[in-house]
Amino acid sequence: MVSISDSQREPLSWINWQGTVYHGLPRDRFSFHSKPGQYLAFLGRISPEKGVDRAIEIAERAGMPLKIAAKISKVDRPYFEQLIEPLIKRSPYVEFIGRFRKRKKIGFSEMPPRCSFRSTGPSRLES
Repeated sequence: MVSISDSQREPLSWINWQGTVYHGLPRDRFSFHSKPGQYLAFLGRISPEKGVDRAIEIAERAGMPLKIAAKISKVDRPYFEQLIEPLIKRSPYVEFIGRFRKRKKIGFSEMPPRCSFRSTGPSRLES
């Protein structure tokens, strides 16, 4: 069996995992820019394990704009509405763009982010 992340293996530790193949992006989708941009980016889907709350916290602490391009599935809609949407609404740094589509690159390729976030496991903000 092959996983797409090491954390995917945790609930199924009894499986004989052979390796991990991480997600990737097609090279022609984004162009390389040697200088960092002026914003942070979160691309993916909104769910507790993806860490968008951490991305928002980092943007606020750094005082940098954050663009969130993410899908919200039905099962994660309550999580978004109860926890993430209030964080987005209160923050002057966060722009929620919605689902990322190939046809609409929303400026990510023309104006590169300084940093993009990816999931690192379960997310919990401390008060």
